[in-house]
Amino acid sequence: MGQSITCNGYVRDSLSGEVLIVANIVLNKNMGTVSNKYGFFSIHVPAGSTRLQVSFAGYRPKNLPLNPREPFLQVLLSPTELQTPVVTPSSQKVIGLIDIPIERLKAIPMAFGKTDIMKSVALFPVLPSFSYSVKFGK
Repeated sequence: MGQSITCNGYVRDSLSGEVLIVANIVLNKNMGTVSNKYGFFSIHVPAGSTRLQVSFAGYRPKNLPLNPREPFLQVLLSPTELQTPVVTPSSQKVIGLIDIPIERLKAIPMAFGKTDIMKSVALFPVLPSFSYSVKFGK
């Protein structure tokens, strides 16, 4: 393209026709915008740009040629097929699972006369500090 233009249009689901809110519209991998709550977008296209990529999570992206004579686009994105994960049982030991005997927990000093199980578990250095869960019983 020899001149800059403003390219605008709508992004919709190809099956239902529903607008796709916050779809990504990218120009030359370094400039972009998103569609608004109506599925509408508008982007300034500098001279020399030839393609526009439109994508949305769960949909196949489209790489569209730009035509300065037709700056309005109706973009229809096709949903991708969802892959269902396959879970197979295993007899392997769970990584990160440790058994703490109740006697060891009872040996930890109490705060205000009560045992705080979550604080007690947090004192063990083998547990990650960002998240953990406690299961009582066997």
